[in-house]
Amino acid sequence: MVLMERILACISAAPSSRNVILKAAEMAERVPARVVALHVQLEGDSPRVRRERVLYRAEIERNLALAREIGAEVATVSGNDIVGAIIEYAELARVSHIVVGKNERTAGAGIRRRLDVAQRLIAETTQIDVHVVPGDPSDYRARPRRRRQVGLRQFPRGIAVTLGLIGAAALLSTLLRSVGFADANIVMVFLVAVLAITFVAGRLQGIIASMLGVLAFNYLFTEPRFTLVVYDTQYVLTFVVMLLVALSTSELLSRVRLEAVISRRRADRTVAVYRLSRALLTVSGEEAVMDQALDQLVRYYGGLALWYNGNPAEGALPVVRSPRGTTNEPAGLAANGAFNAGDREQQAAVWAYCNARTTGAGDAPFAECTRFYAPLLSSSGVLGVLAVTIAESSEATAEQRTLMETFAGQVALALERERFARRHEQAKIEVEAERLKNYLLRSISHDLRTPLAGIAGSAAVLLDMNESQVRSQVRELAGDIHEQATWLTGLVENLLSLTRIESDSPGITFQRETVDDLVGSVLARMRRRLEPFNVTPSLPESVVSVPMDAGLIEQVLMNLLDNACRHSSSGAEIRLDVVAEPDAVSFAVTDSGPGFAPQDLQHLFKKFYTGRHRDADSARGVGLGLAICRAIVDAHGGSIEASNADAGGARVCFRLPLQRPAGETKHEK
Repeated sequence: MVLMERILACISAAPSSRNVILKAAEMAERVPARVVALHVQLEGDSPRVRRERVLYRAEIERNLALAREIGAEVATVSGNDIVGAIIEYAELARVSHIVVGKNERTAGAGIRRRLDVAQRLIAETTQIDVHVVPGDPSDYRARPRRRRQVGLRQFPRGIAVTLGLIGAAALLSTLLRSVGFADANIVMVFLVAVLAITFVAGRLQGIIASMLGVLAFNYLFTEPRFTLVVYDTQYVLTFVVMLLVALSTSELLSRVRLEAVISRRRADRTVAVYRLSRALLTVSGEEAVMDQALDQLVRYYGGLALWYNGNPAEGALPVVRSPRGTTNEPAGLAANGAFNAGDREQQAAVWAYCNARTTGAGDAPFAECTRFYAPLLSSSGVLGVLAVTIAESSEATAEQRTLMETFAGQVALALERERFARRHEQAKIEVEAERLKNYLLRSISHDLRTPLAGIAGSAAVLLDMNESQVRSQVRELAGDIHEQATWLTGLVENLLSLTRIESDSPGITFQRETVDDLVGSVLARMRRRLEPFNVTPSLPESVVSVPMDAGLIEQVLMNLLDNACRHSSSGAEIRLDVVAEPDAVSFAVTDSGPGFAPQDLQHLFKKFYTGRHRDADSARGVGLGLAICRAIVDAHGGSIEASNADAGGARVCFRLPLQRPAGETKHEK
C-alpha cells in the first residue's frame, strides 16, 4: 500500500493565500497527495491581537472556505510563534511539501509581521520542501481606519491602572526615602509596579509604565528635585539601566502571561474533548449518547445545542438543549413544526447534512448564522447534524469550529458503535431463535414418535383381538392409548399457550375466578393422571376471587402437577397449597421426588431446559412446561419461583395479584 503524500498550505488573511491554495491543489493533481490547509491563530488578549482577529477574520474564513471547496483538509492551531507552529504541525502530520505565500505589500501590522515567514521556514526546515508563492499587490484593499479602533475599548482602563500604580509606587518610594532607604530600593519599587501593570493591563501599558517610572524617579528623587534636569551624570546610566530592566521584565512577563493564556485555552479544549469521550464511553443507547453530547456542548460553548437525527429537510426535528435544560421548541422551524425553507439557520443545517461539511457562524455561505452546524460522519454516511449556538460573549473562530468538528467526530463514532452493537445483538437474537426453532422441531419430532408408536401398536393389538380375548387386556390397551393421547394433548396445549403468550395479536382475557372453582376444575381434568398419587389440596377457608385468564392459569397448575407426578413414585404425596395474602394469592405445588439440583435452579424457567434429574417418564419432556408457566404468570403481573422443600422434594410457587395489572391486556415480550 502506497501512502499518499501530504502538502501543507499555509493560510492567513494575506491575498497570497488564494494563490497558495491553488498552487497546492495543482501540486496534488500531479502526484497522489492530500492537501492540508493550516491556519495559525495568534493567541492573546492584547488590543492589537483582538483588533487583528476581528479585522482579518472575514479574509481568513474566505480562504479556508476556498480550501474546503477544493477538497482540502482544514486545520487550525493556536500559538504565539507562527513559524514554530507550522513546523511543529508539519512534523507531526509528516508532510512532504509546505506551500507558503510571500507578500509584496502590507495591509496592516498583522501581515507585516508575517513577511518573514517564508524566509524563516526555508531557513529552519531541512527535511521538508518549501514552496514560496508570490502574491498580487493589487489584491490588497484599503481598510477603513475607523475599524482600527476595534479592541481599544480597554485602553483607557489600562491607562488608569498604569497611572494609579505608578502614583502608588511614587508615594511608597517617598515614604521609603524619608526613612533612609537608598535609591536602589526605590528603583525596585518602580520595577515591581511595572510588573504589576504588565500583568494586569497588558504589554503596551507595561511599556508606558516603564517610561513613566523612569520619569517619576528623575522628577521626585534626583537633584534638582521636581524637575527633569539631571546634574549628576551617574544617574543617566541609572535611568538607562532602569528603563532597560523595566522594558525587558515587562516583555518577559507579557510573554509568560500570553503563554499561560494559550496553555489554559489548550487545556480547556483538551479537557472538553476528554470529558465528552469519557461521557460517551460510560453510556449505551443512542438517546444516552445524544444527552451526553448536548450536555457537553452546552457546558463548553454556553449556548443552545441542537441534535438533528437525520436530514432536516426530510422532517427530522431537532432535540434542543439550552443551558437551563431540554426543550422541545423546534429551533429554525415554522410554527406548525414544518420545514422552514426561508430560515437561514435551517438552510445551514440542511447544507451541512447534504454536503457533509461543517458550516455556520463566520463561514460562507452562512456567515451570518449564529450557530455552528457539524455533520455526524460515519462509514455508512451522514447520521445527522450537531449544532451549537455561539454565546454572545464570545466570537466564532476557526478554533471553535475545529473543536466542534472534533466533538461531532466523537459523537458520530459513539453513534456508529451503538448501531453496530444493536445490529450485532439483533443478529445474536436471530441466531438464537433459529437454534431454538431447530431444537424444538427435533424435540417434538422425537417426542411425538414415541406416543404415536404406542398408540399405533395398541390399536393394532385391539384389531387383532377376537371376542374371546380377556376384557381386562382391552381395558389396559385402551388406557395406554388414552395416556399417550393425553400427553400429546398436553404438548399441543403447551405449544399453543406459548404461541398465544408470545404473539402480538391475541390478548389475555381477565375475569374474576374463585380459587375453589379453579383448583376443582384442574383436579377433575387430571383425575386419571393423579390417581396413582396421594394428592392433598389445601384451600383458603373464605372464598377468594382473582382476576385471571382461567384457561391459562389452569395450564400453569396442570404443568406443575404433571411435573410433580413425573418426578414422584407411585403412592407418593403431592401437595397443592393455596394461601390468601393481603394483596395476592399464592399457589404452591410440592412433590416427594429428588428435588432440584442446585446448579439447575437458575435455569429451570428457560425454554427447552430439562434439568439433570431425569427418570423414565421425563424423557418425554421438551423443557417448555416451566417456561410457559413463567410467561403466563408474568403476563398476569405475578411472580414464580422454584426451590427445594425442607422435608425433601421440589416446590414451585407462583403468586397472582388480587388486582388486575394496570394497562396490561396482553403479554409483552
